Amino acid sequence: RSGSDQESVNKALADWRDSSRPQPATAKDMIHWIAAQDLVGVPGSRLTSVYGNTDYFLLGLILAKRSGKNTFE
Repeated sequence: RSGSDQESVNKALADWRDSSRPQPATAKDMIHWIAAQDLVGVPGSRLTSVYGNTDYFLLGLILAKRSGKNTFE
């Protein structure tokens, strides 16, 4: 329920891949790209939030950080 576009992580990867930026993109690169996008819903709202990859990507990074790991995997 972040309010983020749930295709943001896929759009970020495609944008990064098609650019001249260093490859591969890091999780930090993706976070910065996602954070720079406009919200498409109200954070926390059940009415404007949808299930999606971006929220799960961000959740995985939060869990990794909380457990002292570099990645969720």
